[in-house]
Amino acid sequence: METAVSIYLIIKIAVIVALVIAGYTAYRKIKRKISSMLSLGNLAAKAIQAGALEQENDPKSLRGMDALLLPKIMKDFPDFNVNLAKTNAKEEIGNYLPTKSYNVHNVVISDYKAYGLQKVIVFQLALEYTINGTLTQKRYDMNYSYIVEGNGKETHVAGNCPNCGAPFDSFSSRICRYCDTPIVDIQGLTWKFTEVKES
Repeated sequence: METAVSIYLIIKIAVIVALVIAGYTAYRKIKRKISSMLSLGNLAAKAIQAGALEQENDPKSLRGMDALLLPKIMKDFPDFNVNLAKTNAKEEIGNYLPTKSYNVHNVVISDYKAYGLQKVIVFQLALEYTINGTLTQKRYDMNYSYIVEGNGKETHVAGNCPNCGAPFDSFSSRICRYCDTPIVDIQGLTWKFTEVKES
């Protein structure tokens, strides 16, 4: 009987030792898996952070609609100089930045709003500047409005034919469409940047 109890104890100890070894092996495997997943998580976090930094260093994309909108603008303003207007936009944006040292990557026409005599060209600019050693990429929308200047106030254009009083369809018209009176250029009309906002 003593032999049977001894064998029973040996088997019980062997089973306990086997379970302890199996548990320890499983624990090590789980620990390695968790460690591996954490390092993958760290790699993923680092990759996301690197992607975000890379995106901050890349110029912003623009909604260039020049090919579509420029013919409409030229129809309303045959003498409009788009290159001069884009150069003016590059210079004007400096008044809205925290530094005077900046680089404009591109300027495009992103919208043209024509409400009767009110005309607004929306330029979009992609630019970069460095503040405290950090390169910053930005995109701005700039409204370039055709306005009447006077008395220090800026108001949008409204006008009528001096002969018959009919409303002007556009300032590119040189003849009133109702009475055929020649229309001379209206004095005081000019292009001005009326709104600038980060987009």
